[in-house]
Amino acid sequence: MDAVQRHRSMYKGTTPPWKETYRKVYTAQPEFDELSAFEEIQQELIAQELLILEEYNNSMRYEEQYIDSVLEGMEASGQIICPVCHANNLTVNSHFTSCPCGLYVNTIGRNVTPEVLQNLLEQRVTEHMEDCLHNPTFSMAFNTDGSPNLMISCKVCDYLSVVL
Repeated sequence: MDAVQRHRSMYKGTTPPWKETYRKVYTAQPEFDELSAFEEIQQELIAQELLILEEYNNSMRYEEQYIDSVLEGMEASGQIICPVCHANNLTVNSHFTSCPCGLYVNTIGRNVTPEVLQNLLEQRVTEHMEDCLHNPTFSMAFNTDGSPNLMISCKVCDYLSVVL
């Protein structure tokens, strides 16, 4: 008998709480009241669901606080994340705007600062979001004279604009 129990314990995990509740109610009452057993199980399931939702909400609040603090730090340092690769910070100076991913735009004589570039990016994204809720993509495109431009486009609504 001991070997059978060990065998069962290897393949059967712990019983769910609702089963235990069902068994307790069934064995405790001589005249089994099925409706009250189901109501008790339902209340237990609802309580478990509420606990799971509370944990989820706490996790979401923590993540939002973390993202807000990261963004505040980036805004304070004046860093702009590359809109093409979403992984590196852009290098912005009076001669060029670049990223290790390959983005390179010549900005000589255009007075481009990090603030100006941030405003241009925000304007184009806002302009796109007025008509379409999908995320646009950024890419490099070359002019007819061969100079590169930073472009914003959306495949869903066919939006296309030069950012820089």
